[in-house]
Amino acid sequence: LSWFDWSLVQDLSSDGKWALFTEGGEGGGPSYSVYMRDLDGSPAVKLGDGGAMAISPDGKWVLSGDPHKLPEQIVLLPTGAGEPRQITNDSINHSRAGWFPDGKRIFFVGNEPGHGPRLYEQDLNGGSPRAITPEGFGTVADAVSPDGKLIYARRVSDGKWMMFSANGGEPKPIAGADPKLVIIQWASDGKSLYLADYEKTGTVYRLNLATAKQELWKEIVPSDPSGVGGIGPIHITPDGKSYVYSLYRNLCALYLVKGLK
Repeated sequence: LSWFDWSLVQDLSSDGKWALFTEGGEGGGPSYSVYMRDLDGSPAVKLGDGGAMAISPDGKWVLSGDPHKLPEQIVLLPTGAGEPRQITNDSINHSRAGWFPDGKRIFFVGNEPGHGPRLYEQDLNGGSPRAITPEGFGTVADAVSPDGKLIYARRVSDGKWMMFSANGGEPKPIAGADPKLVIIQWASDGKSLYLADYEKTGTVYRLNLATAKQELWKEIVPSDPSGVGGIGPIHITPDGKSYVYSLYRNLCALYLVKGLK
């Protein structure tokens, strides 16, 4: 599904039809480019400049940002008819964002000048962002539970995963979540999480939150493993029926020279 020279997947629509990715190489231009592509392999559609973040629950909007412009702000890009709309305009550097299930709010990882990263909630209709976590936490685009009540985050200092109420309060450690693994998203039942071991190429586990039991979900292996140095990020539909991933391939050419004198 790659388009130009550096396609990095950032999200997968919940119906498993569209992949969202950033073109960050020469083909993406100086500000990068945001693309969506149908998983049937039809041509990719450019939505705008910047880096891709997440697809809205209804598939009509995409969150994006331009990491070359600091502090980075969040822009809504339409997937159909419509105009881009910047939804943040403050001193916070917005480095990553995702959606609440209602499609009316987003969360983002951001840091104010002189402060560490934390999670915020932002209403699409405006207003000031509300801090969800204390400083020192980051997360991924699919971190909010299906009912919109919980959000997981990773503590920067030690890599431990914590569960926060989206309405505030003290967090709880996520039992069974190995700090060496990356939680990539919720399962549709709201009772389990998908975790990836990026040190072991494409190994994905499913963690039951009630029992803290972790089971192997899938070993993702490219059809051609030649030169593959790593896989990730990985994105899975909530029902577990479809997934997309980026891989890093390093290949060298071997030449034979004859007739040397």
